[in-house]
Amino acid sequence: MYDCSVSEEIRPALRPAQSASPARHALQDFRRSRLTLAAPAGPGALQLNKAFAVASGLGLAVVQHDNGSLDVLDVALDEALLFARRFPGLLIRYEPARPWVRST
Repeated sequence: MYDCSVSEEIRPALRPAQSASPARHALQDFRRSRLTLAAPAGPGALQLNKAFAVASGLGLAVVQHDNGSLDVLDVALDEALLFARRFPGLLIRYEPARPWVRST
């Protein structure tokens, strides 16, 4: 049996928030496919908003960057080509997953 009472003298040890190292982020980036969508100046921003709505509606993981570009994660090549066809005014770059990259 365990005693559930908490003494005022005992306080839980809190660890400071730690961000993952940049090398670890880079490693995780290699293991996921990524579709980067960017809008040229002008009316492309409206298409970028529509692309965000479509990706979110499909349940895909979307990351917005400060520069206005979007990363759609874990997307297959055929899905990336459908995005390129649906939004021809956007600048699109596809990076396939590279699971063979080893951690150090």
